[in-house]
Amino acid sequence: MRFGSNSIVFGYSSAQKAQACRLCLEGKLSKEHVPPAAAGNQGSREWTQYFAKDGRARSTRRPTQNGFWVKTICQNCNNQVLSGLAKDYAEFVNELRAKAPIYDQAGNFIVMPPRDHRRFIRAVLGMILAIEPLDQFGTHNEDLRRYVAGFLPKLRLPFQVLAFYTRHSPLSGTIQPLHGRCHRIGPRLDLFAGEISLPPFGFVYGFDFGEYDVAELMPIGHWSYYDEGPPFIRLPSRVTVIDSINRVNDSVRFGPESGRI
Repeated sequence: MRFGSNSIVFGYSSAQKAQACRLCLEGKLSKEHVPPAAAGNQGSREWTQYFAKDGRARSTRRPTQNGFWVKTICQNCNNQVLSGLAKDYAEFVNELRAKAPIYDQAGNFIVMPPRDHRRFIRAVLGMILAIEPLDQFGTHNEDLRRYVAGFLPKLRLPFQVLAFYTRHSPLSGTIQPLHGRCHRIGPRLDLFAGEISLPPFGFVYGFDFGEYDVAELMPIGHWSYYDEGPPFIRLPSRVTVIDSINRVNDSVRFGPESGRI
């Protein structure tokens, strides 16, 4: 996709797709912080990266020196699209971090919504595109890529996006792409969803959350379609909602976790 035109390139071979930008499907890949660096995704942390092998969750260590990042977005899309959206995302997250919290009777944080709810949800969707496999997600969601890139004014999402306040904890931090779990793998595992969370804000996205406790989470996916944003939003407090695939082993969480991207 050449910005300034009205087209997106499709039809790449599998080999080309593996090296292609997950927003425009072309261009040389560069580092993209997920969440944005300006939203607090900086500094050194050691993430445990989980991946599936032989029906079980396996792990490897991934130390980061300057925040969690992926190399899936081209420099052109970074500079002309996502960096601008990242500012809107970071503005809201940093205000959430700085202000004294107000609670409702259920213990949810009551906060003002982002200044521009449309640009905020575009930033959220851009992060989802950045961590999802191109062959399995990006190329099947042309309208989503067009919306994030600014070519569509509105979009009804085919999946849910639900937000929460991410508590500050040594355990906090989850970057887990969309994946499926079923009951036969382990207790209470029945979903098709992903999560991106880092204090103080996080969200899950997906098609089925099964028995996972998402009823109190704040729906924000409809912001991509409605003109008016909410007067305020309620964010329940969590360390994580669906966790990484380490959850299928019913294993103890020792720190931030991610899936293989």
